[in-house]
Amino acid sequence: MDIPDDVIHILCRLKVYSSIKENEKPCITTQTYVRADSYVGSIYRTFIGESYETLIVCLNKDISDTISCIYRHKNFSYIIVQELENVIIGLNHLIKTYCDKRVATNKIDIHKERILRIINTCTEK
Repeated sequence: MDIPDDVIHILCRLKVYSSIKENEKPCITTQTYVRADSYVGSIYRTFIGESYETLIVCLNKDISDTISCIYRHKNFSYIIVQELENVIIGLNHLIKTYCDKRVATNKIDIHKERILRIINTCTEK
């Protein structure tokens, strides 16, 4: 059975978050990463309109889209849940990176809780 296009799209979006390493900041729109301590990376992120606020908005949308996708394609939920487990790791790295921005880390924590609820709901069945 082929994986539906919208499931592939969600998996690609989630991979952006799961690929975040320690001391990296993601550029969601370009799906690239910059070193958190890089002056050039900071300029690049500013130039393309990236910020932690942008990250939070995109994360919120991607989680909502993921929930919808899971309900539309229940038989592929296990693949999505596997990637969500990796997203948690990436978000933990991001929390360490943004440790000096409490507003950002609080919002990321809230989204981690949303993801954990999704994982628990899908694995209870």
